[in-house]
Amino acid sequence: MIVKKAASSLERAALVSLLHPPREFKWAAFRDHLIEDEALPSEVLLESLTNNTGRFDDEIALSVQRIRTWESLGYAFMTYLDPEYPIQLREVHDFPPFLFARGTPAPEAQRERGISIVGSRSASPAAIRDAEALALALAKDGVTVISGLAAGIDAAAHSAALSVGGRTVGIIGTGIDKYYPKSSEVIQRRMEKGEGLVLSQFWPGSSPTKYSFPMRNTVMSGYSRGTVIVEASEKSGTRHQAQRAVQHGRPLVISRAVANDTSWGRKLSSDPKRTEVYVADNLDHAIELALYMARPLRAAIPSPDQLSLAWQ
Repeated sequence: MIVKKAASSLERAALVSLLHPPREFKWAAFRDHLIEDEALPSEVLLESLTNNTGRFDDEIALSVQRIRTWESLGYAFMTYLDPEYPIQLREVHDFPPFLFARGTPAPEAQRERGISIVGSRSASPAAIRDAEALALALAKDGVTVISGLAAGIDAAAHSAALSVGGRTVGIIGTGIDKYYPKSSEVIQRRMEKGEGLVLSQFWPGSSPTKYSFPMRNTVMSGYSRGTVIVEASEKSGTRHQAQRAVQHGRPLVISRAVANDTSWGRKLSSDPKRTEVYVADNLDHAIELALYMARPLRAAIPSPDQLSLAWQ
């Protein structure tokens, strides 16, 4: 469902009332309801309050004040009802109900031309160099570098893009007012001040949990035109993004090492039904695949024997 006009302040406030703690409203169930029946948050909220209009008015007033407070702190707040909500996220079935943002909004009518570069937090020096080179190649081509502001591959990708004045987007697994890990705080602050964009699907003040990072990976996959996994282990959280990319129908590039050394990499790369999972044999191959994924109107990604690469 795509709402083409701005949501009213009532609907934005009603959505906050439905989802903000301590209420335990299940967004996934409402998401299905809104897609199938085009239900509005205010209708669902009033029904949940057994049509108690007095309590409804109180809840709306409280949520309006919450939104004003967030915006006064410099946190842009957008819901799935708003035109500012990223178009590409609306295209996946598990889009989040709202996002908080700090930094420079996406150009081109909110359809970011971006590629996720992700991988291990405890990456090898070679993988760090590959992530940096990949991010530099994308940034120099005008492609947004998207990652999760974690240590390791994420930080390398963001830093490389920033070093050449490229645009980078950090999608985090905490509230928009948190810096986690602390080692990424300098990068995150640069992005917030206009050198990129930081997005969060969590309420301000939210600390990281074991559930928040897989949720973050879902949003990163949906926000991106494709994902490149530079390096990852068997139990790496990056596998969640690989799985989501496949479910979202977004192209996925994994390194030869990931394809060979992890069970999930072998499964994805060997499944003939996974027509948009690609194995990069080396850095040049990964760069060319990523650039194809980022094309405004992406043509079919060529097979390795069709690519004009120095390594061939």
